[in-house]
Amino acid sequence: MRVAADEELADLAVELLDLGVADPGELPAWLRRLTPVGASRPADDALGTLLSNWSRLDEHTRQAALAVGAGRWDRIAASVARDGSPADAANLAELIIDAPDPSMAPHAAALVSSPDPGVALSGERALIRLALAALEDADTELLGDELGRLSASPRLDTASNRLTRGAGAERLLRAVADSAWSFAEHRCSGPLLAALLLLDQPLECADEQAADEVRASMARLHRLLDESTHPSHAAVGTVLRRREGAILRQRAWRLLTSPGLAAAAAERVARATSTIEHRAVLREAHLSINPRRARACRLIDARTKRENTASGALVRLDPTGPVPTGADVAQLDARERRGAVAFINVVRADEATRRLARAPFLGDPDPSVGVRLAVTADPIELVDLCFDADERVARLATHRWSLAGDPGGVRWPPRMREAGRARVATLLSESPHDAVRRAGQTDLARLSPFSPTTPASRLAARRWLAEDPEGFGEQLAARLGSGGARDRIDALRQVRALRAVDRFVDLVLARLGDASEDERVRATAVGALAEATGEGARRAVAEALDDNDDRVRANAVESGARQARSGGDLATAAPEFYGALIELKDDGRHRVRANALRALLGSGSPGRARVFEPAAVDALEAMLSDARAEHRVAGVWLAERAMAGAGQERLGSRWAELARRVARIAGDDPSDDARRRASRCASRLLGEIRARQAGTATTHAGYTP
Repeated sequence: MRVAADEELADLAVELLDLGVADPGELPAWLRRLTPVGASRPADDALGTLLSNWSRLDEHTRQAALAVGAGRWDRIAASVARDGSPADAANLAELIIDAPDPSMAPHAAALVSSPDPGVALSGERALIRLALAALEDADTELLGDELGRLSASPRLDTASNRLTRGAGAERLLRAVADSAWSFAEHRCSGPLLAALLLLDQPLECADEQAADEVRASMARLHRLLDESTHPSHAAVGTVLRRREGAILRQRAWRLLTSPGLAAAAAERVARATSTIEHRAVLREAHLSINPRRARACRLIDARTKRENTASGALVRLDPTGPVPTGADVAQLDARERRGAVAFINVVRADEATRRLARAPFLGDPDPSVGVRLAVTADPIELVDLCFDADERVARLATHRWSLAGDPGGVRWPPRMREAGRARVATLLSESPHDAVRRAGQTDLARLSPFSPTTPASRLAARRWLAEDPEGFGEQLAARLGSGGARDRIDALRQVRALRAVDRFVDLVLARLGDASEDERVRATAVGALAEATGEGARRAVAEALDDNDDRVRANAVESGARQARSGGDLATAAPEFYGALIELKDDGRHRVRANALRALLGSGSPGRARVFEPAAVDALEAMLSDARAEHRVAGVWLAERAMAGAGQERLGSRWAELARRVARIAGDDPSDDARRRASRCASRLLGEIRARQAGTATTHAGYTP
């Protein structure tokens, strides 16, 4: 057949196929007599002849031959691998490539051990083809050109014409392990490449015994790769570093935990020349949570390159480096982008390089990428992520950026860093996301020591005052001396909340004494003097009782009452102030009138039974009957405070009359404000009556006018 012309080859192949399927008992008598006892069967000889001419057969003939010899090719291949010529060995390798049945692996490994370089090379190709065929779920784009072409070779065997019966994975792994361990004899890298391809890959096994053999062979491969003194060690490192194919970069990523191959694997992972090579690692970036692999990643440098342009020098990521550039990121899917964020965090790089590598992921359309980035981003990147369109990303970034739970996060006096955070917090406090908006408002309060309405601001002011009282005083003076009225009011209220009025009383008195000052500021200043104990503060309050502004006079009444109420009767302790109250109880301004009456109602001495002054009660009834709506509203506000709690006992018989007046206002007063306030008062009083009848004690929160 070898000397037959090409046009005769097809007819001869058909005859050999007929002989290949013939049963020995059906052969002619003369042919059976010519077959010596113990000689090979003529059918096997026919198949052997077909194998010797395999490279000359067309595809259909090869498929037919595979079907005819199903179940018998194993012993034919063993004979050729053992005793065949180099040409027959090359044809055997071609047959294995056409029909990569894993049970043929021992014969491919035998070819690798041949002293003939051509036979050994063909055996390598056959063994690698078997390894690739076993990786049924492998992504072909990861294989590269060389391995991709070998993997894409048409497979001529089908489920009905397999060369052998059974899965054969155990024979494949055993043959690859044997050939890799015998590297010193053949010096071929093909078995090492096959070992890397098959390492830790799921393989189909016929039964549990085969699975045990596969596990044993896999353990042998791991021992070989970890054995730094084995002759194959340098060759394995070379395969990892130099052989083409993104799949080897993926295997190198997995082998970073190998004691013997960590350095070579790190060198391979540190180089990526295409987007596909990035994908190979980024799809498995979750493996970086392994502490040994994370430590090995510190051997991998995220490199940058400096480029000179017309606008100046630019620093860019090295396009052949381990992390993807912006052009690569555009081609990655969401899973790979999440992996890239995790991978950037474990390789060796300074913060500027990490920030440069993470820049393409800011504003990623997939929220899961943004969430992953928010977990690892630095403070500069977190600011951008706080404004992400997705609430989950923005919320996580804001919580990481926030000073919540970090009592040492703000230092006083504030630095430029605190000023920058305050600007960001101001913007976050207007976020469309509710959680972000609340966090921004809270952080802004932590950074604003003159916002008395929030506990966080009061705490910040208290810390600043404790750590740097001189600096706090300078800032307070600057705030009271400039800015808007609202800022000065907040500063005065904060000083009062800190109970530090005596410490800064001169600044407070200056605001009160400035005739050009906004009346609201002056009113707040005189109200703050209620906490002052000095004689100058008392004189200022007394003078404010005659001020032209009703707010100032009303607050002066409150402050004077608190200053004068030192445990004794008000008329005895502060006769001049008491006399002023008698005049102010008929003031034409409802706010001043109500405050004066409230001070008079509480002017009794605690040493005797506390009974409200009859004149003050008469004045209260007059307020409830006043023709001016705002006076009636203020009267109801005062009545609620006088009648609630122990008021019934202190008012005596006058309590019932006041209650009737409040009820009438709640029912038919022409003022909506008066009716609303009276209804609240009546509801509170009724609730207290019912609670006393039930024998329970009830505590009620105060109300503000």
